[in-house]
Amino acid sequence: MNKAGGMALLWKEDLRIKQVITTAFTIEAQIEDMESKCDWWFVGVYANSEDQGGNWREEGSFKAFRDFINDNQLMDVGFQRHPWTWCNNWEGPGEAWDQDDEGTRMFRVISKVKRCRVTLLQWKNKIQCNARENIEALKCQLQELKTRDFEGKRDVRNGPKKSLKEAYKNEEMYWSQKARVQWLKTGDKNTSFFHATVEGRRKRNRMLEIQRENGTWTKGEKELGAEVADYYKHLFSTSETREIEEVLDGIPHTISDSMNENLTKPVGEGEIRSALFSMYPDKAPAFIPGRQILDNIMISHEFLHYLKNKRFGKDGFMAVKLDMSKAYDRVEWRFLEAIMQKMGFNDKWRSWIMECISSVSYSFMINGEVKEYVIPQRGIRQGDPLSPYLFLLCSEGFSNLLNKAATAQRVADDSLIFCKADSQNATELRRLLQVYERGTGQLINLDKSSVIFSPNLERELKMEICQALGNIQLATQGKYLGLPMVITSSKQQLFGFIKDNIQQRMKKWKNKMLSAAGKEVMLKSVTMAGQHIRCHVSSYQRRYAKRSMR
Repeated sequence: MNKAGGMALLWKEDLRIKQVITTAFTIEAQIEDMESKCDWWFVGVYANSEDQGGNWREEGSFKAFRDFINDNQLMDVGFQRHPWTWCNNWEGPGEAWDQDDEGTRMFRVISKVKRCRVTLLQWKNKIQCNARENIEALKCQLQELKTRDFEGKRDVRNGPKKSLKEAYKNEEMYWSQKARVQWLKTGDKNTSFFHATVEGRRKRNRMLEIQRENGTWTKGEKELGAEVADYYKHLFSTSETREIEEVLDGIPHTISDSMNENLTKPVGEGEIRSALFSMYPDKAPAFIPGRQILDNIMISHEFLHYLKNKRFGKDGFMAVKLDMSKAYDRVEWRFLEAIMQKMGFNDKWRSWIMECISSVSYSFMINGEVKEYVIPQRGIRQGDPLSPYLFLLCSEGFSNLLNKAATAQRVADDSLIFCKADSQNATELRRLLQVYERGTGQLINLDKSSVIFSPNLERELKMEICQALGNIQLATQGKYLGLPMVITSSKQQLFGFIKDNIQQRMKKWKNKMLSAAGKEVMLKSVTMAGQHIRCHVSSYQRRYAKRSMR
């Protein structure tokens, strides 16, 4: 059937087949029967269990099929093993999916998926997934054959050697999937590297005790699990959202009827294929930053460069680098639904989104065991390809607050957040951040946030502004989004971080276990990671050079 699927008929060597006729749904073979000294026809019929002709399992359809056999003087020769090819050789009564649930269709599906997940985990824990035992058995078998002398020894050894090669491949694949290393593919004998990566991550993630807020320490696995669950119950508990109206006021209605119609139309085969083929072989689809994001990164660095070189003039400027504390986990569902409604998303789309984000529940993998259970009241999931877009909707609220303040001349027009450095701007910016926190649930982490000033600002004014911003820390030279905060014409200063990154990678002990091919792939992955940024930087340098010549 084209390049996939189809049917096959196989027979033993002592059976004589005179001719074979095939159709889309049958294979017919004329058999020469040596015992009865006559020929007879074998007809193999393939019918989908949900075919247009009816369900073969239903009594009426099956009777019609039996009548066809009888009317044409045919005989059902029967079959062995499972009657349906999609049974997956499942043994025992039923599966976890077959259990009944009460509730809405989406709730029933979620319950079935969750139950299947738990059942599969239990099944996984009962079997040996990797091929280590099989490898050892095959090595012993080959060693035994090596010590024996008999005719055809080479041919006999070929089978176990081929099986051993396949077992090594499966072993590498097993540890590759557990290592979660996306830049390195299997097939280059890097099993030891994958194994070391898994063991290193297990040691890092292992918790023996954690400190409570009151300074005391947990004792034992039970207290440890309870403390983790309490922390996340508090994190995922909704807070009283206030001042949503101020955050939403001014956000335009940007989603048209045609957009809503396109969003809610049935999902096509092409969309499913595109999503599946765009992901890693053992991963889910992910959010990948595009060219526009890289452009925004370079625009930000242009402003930082201007800021660093602003040494004269009456007015000074500042750039505020904000860090959101647990940004995804603190997104309030009420605000997210409100801003979607304000932007014009229709009821069907909003209900889909809210069903996706509110139907989640969490358990915690602590030292290899699943413990505790939390049902969140807010937050969007890390790693979900939908989450970055939902978070951008929340960010629209903050952009709206800044735009309104700029229009009312309460902060400078050119906020990114880059603005004029004075106490008035700082106080208003702090107020907007507090309004945004109360309306959306977001919380600014002042310990990780910082501000950088242009050099033409007095130290006393800098300290006054930092205090107005909530005692935010003063930034020195550093990196922003992976690049130096100030871009100069020095190639060493600009691209030196790539060389440093390579050297740091090579010093890691587990990377010494890579094969030669693995080391080559690692070096390419590090250097290629900055390819798009280097192109943008080079473009920026050319533009800056032209302005300097003018």
